[in-house]
Amino acid sequence: MLKRPARASSASERQVSRKGPECTPQVLAAQSPEEAAATATRLFANELGGVYTALAADAPRVNAYERAIRRVVAGRRVLDIGTGPEALLAVLCARGGAARVFAVEAVPGVAARARETVAHLGLTATIEVLE
Repeated sequence: MLKRPARASSASERQVSRKGPECTPQVLAAQSPEEAAATATRLFANELGGVYTALAADAPRVNAYERAIRRVVAGRRVLDIGTGPEALLAVLCARGGAARVFAVEAVPGVAARARETVAHLGLTATIEVLE
């Protein structure tokens, strides 16, 4: 049985307000692109990075993703939106035989880290990290 995604609620709004005024959509919209990018990088590092790290370290989950990805990506071009600092799914696609992987990351600092990861793994011929 599929669970319906929770709709935006006052609980999620309260969560945003607990993060401080710099994280509200109105404040972000009023910032320059550089300020908004810096804010997003801080938010990722402070709030989302732990979740991403836990996901990337969850071997059973990553192995299941890898098995599923291998079945569908061989020889294909893949778009990974929101690749994150480790470019986890992009790397799995490249290792799974994708012809080319375009890993998109909106946060400049996170994109830079993803590029470092891809280079360190020797996958720059297959994975291109885009901002």
